[in-house]
Amino acid sequence: MIMQLYISQEPMERLKSKGTSGLHYGDATPEGPDAASHHESGWSFAGWTPAVEETVNGNAVYIAQWSRDEYSVTYQPGAHGTFEEVAAAGLHYGDATPEEPDAANNHEAGWRFTGWSPEVEATVSKTVTYVAQWEQEASYSDLSPQEDTEHLEQQQ
Repeated sequence: MIMQLYISQEPMERLKSKGTSGLHYGDATPEGPDAASHHESGWSFAGWTPAVEETVNGNAVYIAQWSRDEYSVTYQPGAHGTFEEVAAAGLHYGDATPEEPDAANNHEAGWRFTGWSPEVEATVSKTVTYVAQWEQEASYSDLSPQEDTEHLEQQQ
């Protein structure tokens, strides 16, 4: 009798060990657990060690291998921001989201920062690009913001 056993190493607690006994030399190797679909967020299944043989040729223990996913977070100025794009790479699931640039004080005249799209998450869960959103400030004339300011200064 020959046994095939599939096991998982930490941190993949959701993937349970699976054993098969009663196999014979030359039998098709039984399929192991679906490691690619059953793992914690932020990790990817990288294969089995040793590589799974097509047919049974003796007792075997296959150990799941995992790689830690890396993500990036990017902040873009959008249509009216004057700050440079800011990007952080090499982040992992659950890391604190990098601090956003000061969009409220770095924009074209006549525009007001209203937030980020999508809304900034507290922790990293994927690769994401946040884009600054803008709203034109109310103007009491048809003048450009600079002309409007100059006009008000002349009246004082």
